[in-house]
Amino acid sequence: MTQLFENSKEVFDAGFFNKKVGHEYIGKEYIHEGQFSIKYAGKRETPNHHYTIEAVRKKDEGRLGDVVLKVYKDAKALDAIWGRRNRAHYKNMGFESPAEVAVAIEFSRRKILFFSNPTCLIEDRSGVPVTRRPDFLVVYKGQTRILEVDGGQYHQNALEDYRRDRLFERHGLRVTRFTADECLTHPELVVDEFLELFSLGNHADIAFEKMLREQQRTIRLD
Repeated sequence: MTQLFENSKEVFDAGFFNKKVGHEYIGKEYIHEGQFSIKYAGKRETPNHHYTIEAVRKKDEGRLGDVVLKVYKDAKALDAIWGRRNRAHYKNMGFESPAEVAVAIEFSRRKILFFSNPTCLIEDRSGVPVTRRPDFLVVYKGQTRILEVDGGQYHQNALEDYRRDRLFERHGLRVTRFTADECLTHPELVVDEFLELFSLGNHADIAFEKMLREQQRTIRLD
């Protein structure tokens, strides 16, 4: 899930519910910041755990309804995607894991241009052309960056992943990695941080180039 209201410090996921409410007994109530009543309504000693959430105050019901609707739509979209015979497609795009689909949905929601698993021909350090397929090639505010989803069946060789990252960076493409777990459970937070790093990386490049030019100018003057 996500924040129940703007500026909330809590992220509502399975970990939050287990910590605040737990599975001790049905009906245990937790009042979150005086606004939302959360109760455990699942079946103990089974994998079927769920909770009920109610607004304590009338004015908070609208916000709660919006969040529940968003969660329902996201869950329905994921179920539809992974319930198909070909479980690696979303909007006719190829993916290799549910975590990638979750990130793709978030990019789509924000209308951010991205390419999924694009195959490229790139030269290695020896000048030999090799093919590589980054998980996401993202274009944002006129800049380009790669997002990689680690974990699960893929990306199990960290050394090879780092080598591939350096190969892309030799050609001017920065790489940012997130775990499959955080991409699947909190894609909105992953995209938030990715876009922040996107901007920071661009500023850092500009600052470095400016510093380099100043040093070269000083050397010429000497």
